[in-house]
Amino acid sequence: MRAYVITSGGIFAVLTIAHLLRIGLENRQPATDPVYSHHTRIGNLIRLGVARAAAREPMIDWNLL
Repeated sequence: MRAYVITSGGIFAVLTIAHLLRIGLENRQPATDPVYSHHTRIGNLIRLGVARAAAREPMIDWNLL
């Protein structure tokens, strides 16, 4: 489960970085679009939530052994 959580967080991190790069490269025009801004914020919040969940989850589930 931990690998899935980390992979999902990585995907959302890459999407957030891509959004921020696009904003920088297109002279902030996408930042004026409320839908684009909303998607960037939601992606970033998901990424932060995933990072928080991954930090809490133990590396090995000793109960399964």
